[in-house]
Amino acid sequence: MNWNQAEKWLIGSLGFGAIALSLEVMLTRYIFPAWHADWADEIIIILVLWAIWLSGGRLVSERAHVTTDVIVNLVSAKTLRLLAIPHYLLGAAFCGVYAWAGIEVVAFAIVIGEKSEASLQYPLWIYYLCIPVGAALMGLRYLQLLREEWREDSHDDSE
Repeated sequence: MNWNQAEKWLIGSLGFGAIALSLEVMLTRYIFPAWHADWADEIIIILVLWAIWLSGGRLVSERAHVTTDVIVNLVSAKTLRLLAIPHYLLGAAFCGVYAWAGIEVVAFAIVIGEKSEASLQYPLWIYYLCIPVGAALMGLRYLQLLREEWREDSHDDSE
């Protein structure tokens, strides 16, 4: 199994887990209220947030992440290729800053021992960890695209 497949499998599993737990919450809340767990809603949020942050890297790798369509539709293919390199550099830099800030948030949550409010009382650094992990994966994907673009440019220049 390569990284792309593992990434898809992990994101899908997190999403499926959130949906399954949501179904359980709905059933216990309205049909079997005595069995309702107060912590389930927080776990659903964690699963969804992790799936969203991990999906960012996948979107970048497929070039499906945020672009300025007005510029993309107005410029030529050659100009678009010239703009790709600064775009990927800025994307990687932004993700690096975001990952660093996320690490700071995680570290602070560990230092103060922040815990969830539900009965599970899990440490919230687990919740916050999706930010630096997701941002780092997105940054790595931007660097991967930059490398691919650089190779294409060097092949074009040699012809």
